[in-house]
Amino acid sequence: MGQYFIIANTTKKEFLHPHYFGQGLKFAEFPSDGVGAMTALAHLLGQSTDHSGMMYDPDITGQWIGDHVVIVGDYDDSDIYREAMSLPESESEYTNISEKLVAHLKNDSFYNEVLSERRLFTSSMTEEVTTA
Repeated sequence: MGQYFIIANTTKKEFLHPHYFGQGLKFAEFPSDGVGAMTALAHLLGQSTDHSGMMYDPDITGQWIGDHVVIVGDYDDSDIYREAMSLPESESEYTNISEKLVAHLKNDSFYNEVLSERRLFTSSMTEEVTTA
């Protein structure tokens, strides 16, 4: 099967799950896609005094600047992946903020079009989200 990856912020105990962006979890699957988890990461790390062209949202843009952020696999000895992916989510120290970022990206017509053509999943991971 291979190793699966998520993007985790160990400072804020938040993470991005590639399935929520319609992407695979393998290392080669989600970083190469032009719209998805890495785009969301760019918004979380984005910084500029001129917010034009950034889809600026004070609750998202730049919120991970200065934090410890890793792309971590389930084979890693740190247990970050296991802690973030613990089910049920109420027992996890980490919060999955992927749906919040998908909603943010869909405010842009281009991102909305791309994401609307994908199979996105809800927090239950068993039910598809209607993206239109």
